[in-house]
Amino acid sequence: MAADTSGNSAQRIAQDLLAAIERGEYAPGHQLPSQNVIKARYGVAAQTVQNAFALLHQQGVTEGRHGAGTFVREHRPTVVIPIDHSVYRDDRGYYFGRATQSYDLIGKPSVTVGRAPQQVAQRLSVPSGSSVVVRHRVLGTAGEGGQPGQIATSYLPGWLAEELPVVGEASTGSGGIYDRIEEWAGGPLSWPTPRYGAVPASAEDGTSLRVAPGTPLLTRYRVAVLPDGRPVELNVTRWPGSRYEFEAGDVVRDESAAWPTAPLRP
Repeated sequence: MAADTSGNSAQRIAQDLLAAIERGEYAPGHQLPSQNVIKARYGVAAQTVQNAFALLHQQGVTEGRHGAGTFVREHRPTVVIPIDHSVYRDDRGYYFGRATQSYDLIGKPSVTVGRAPQQVAQRLSVPSGSSVVVRHRVLGTAGEGGQPGQIATSYLPGWLAEELPVVGEASTGSGGIYDRIEEWAGGPLSWPTPRYGAVPASAEDGTSLRVAPGTPLLTRYRVAVLPDGRPVELNVTRWPGSRYEFEAGDVVRDESAAWPTAPLRP
């Protein structure tokens, strides 16, 4: 086949593979041809094939398996997460939302010290580039056949770590950082309304969640605030958009939209 110089080569390859999957040529769980095979078949550059496979990953159609290749994703039931602005408590401490209450820690959490990027610094009310403690963990269903479900990263300002060093330690004891902060502050934390967005998965996120880099991740930004109003933690939680949905409750008619509605002016 002659080399395809079209700028839409990657999209065309992805569409051809998707059509083959929909025809049943590649069933769920089956491996797609290698990138070298696709490269030779279409007469394109390796980067073009990588871009085509990335498009399929981003659509949630395929998944990469380290050292094995690319496979058609098997159907997994979508996890629905109600947007629940309540905080709960069980024998492990505080938790937010019942849909993921049963999640366990997967792998070993990391605790590092870094510099606050602008978005983090703004939410923590500290100068950009300030020292922050970064606590990073992956949660999901553990054990054989376990599935990582979410990544939670906490950013704590450096001034808090100076006054309460335990927040920068690997083990923070029963109840975690929230219990330690409330004990130190002598009062309850509060959590103003979280904000939601979406970010592309980094290479590290992709490895942790078993998705391709660039896959959209549903993202929640939640800030913990001391009784005196100072923010002490930014929690950024990310879920794979292909496996999770947010549920916000029924749509309610405002008084201005009460039925019967008034005729609109032409």
